[in-house]
Amino acid sequence: LSWFGQGQLGSRLVAALISVGLTLFVAIAVWEAANAAIERHLRQLSRDAKAARSARVRTLLPMLRTVLMITIIVIVAFVILTEIGVNVAPLIAGAGVVGIAIGFGSQTLVRDVITGVFLLFEDAIAVGDVVQVGGLSGVVEQLSIRSIKLRAQDGSLHIVPFSAVTTV
Repeated sequence: LSWFGQGQLGSRLVAALISVGLTLFVAIAVWEAANAAIERHLRQLSRDAKAARSARVRTLLPMLRTVLMITIIVIVAFVILTEIGVNVAPLIAGAGVVGIAIGFGSQTLVRDVITGVFLLFEDAIAVGDVVQVGGLSGVVEQLSIRSIKLRAQDGSLHIVPFSAVTTV
């Protein structure tokens, strides 16, 4: 039991395990609470007659859910790495440098994301709309931050990147 004494490896190990466990518990609780709130809001909107607002919210909430999940995963990963003794400051700096390099290297992706954000915030397209974009027409089945999934009348599914959208 002396291994678990003040300042010993055992006590530091137990403290790290408790911290990691508590972090995972809080992350799961936050995720479940946010997910339940989003589902409750979507169910409530489906009962309301406000079709335009409902379509916009049905479009944006899944994206919010994805952003929240990625944020929680990154925070939990950094906390776990810190607890096991990894210095995360170089990782954060390296992620910034890699992000800038990816931004310069993937200009089409950046253009897709920026165009998608503006189209979503301007409420130009929503899930369930019948639209013609990029020379294709159909019902909008899903909108992501980067592309539109259109179901054509013949049943085929088209994925149109926002960079190909010039008119709606």
